[in-house]
Amino acid sequence: MTPPAAAPIKKRTSWRAVKFAFITHALLPVGLLLLRLLVRTWRLDPAGAEELRRLLRENDRLLVLCWHGMFFALMPYAAIARALGREACVMTSPSRDGLVLDAAIQAIGLRVVKGSSKSRAVAGSLALVNEIESGHVGLLAVDGPRGPAAVPKPGFVRIGRASRARVVSIAVGCRWFIRFGSWDRLFLPLPFSRVSIRLREFSLTDGETDPEALALALRRLMVEDAKALHCPVAKGES
Repeated sequence: MTPPAAAPIKKRTSWRAVKFAFITHALLPVGLLLLRLLVRTWRLDPAGAEELRRLLRENDRLLVLCWHGMFFALMPYAAIARALGREACVMTSPSRDGLVLDAAIQAIGLRVVKGSSKSRAVAGSLALVNEIESGHVGLLAVDGPRGPAAVPKPGFVRIGRASRARVVSIAVGCRWFIRFGSWDRLFLPLPFSRVSIRLREFSLTDGETDPEALALALRRLMVEDAKALHCPVAKGES
């Protein structure tokens, strides 16, 4: 009897594992060090920073809605939350690319919950709700994890209602930046840039109840605010 053939070696999987290890243990620490040094050169809008402090002090449950491409520019504002004893919690993808993002997020002091894929969407939403109920700030990229950019998905409605949190949209922008070629229009403010934010409460209870209609209303609001701040994620949006 002929013995069964040996299973082929999964060279692709092994290479991806090596690549992931190299990124997380070699490139990522150096990149984060340079990023922290860059962030220290940015000048924050005093009015926006103070408004964020006020919201953090006055609300035990807070869900902040942003766009995926704003991640870098929001870093100094996340530090404001930490200074007040509040941690921002981010929901990320369970993919291998998501694991790299997790390592970066955790390295700068943010919390991570999983659940952006279809199979884990409910579990991830519940985890984020639990974090908000325990006093952490939910930070949700409403156009993630794969876009289209600047187009909110209605899942934020479920999370906001389930957590009974105050829902706030945030726009962040600057005049001088580098924009990457990713789907989310990710951008990085240049050294010594003035980085501004605009915060607006977004009600999930006044009048409209349909999640799709609320997502459309949120998109209009966020595009308006982002354009006012010269946010490149809003480029070409109307």
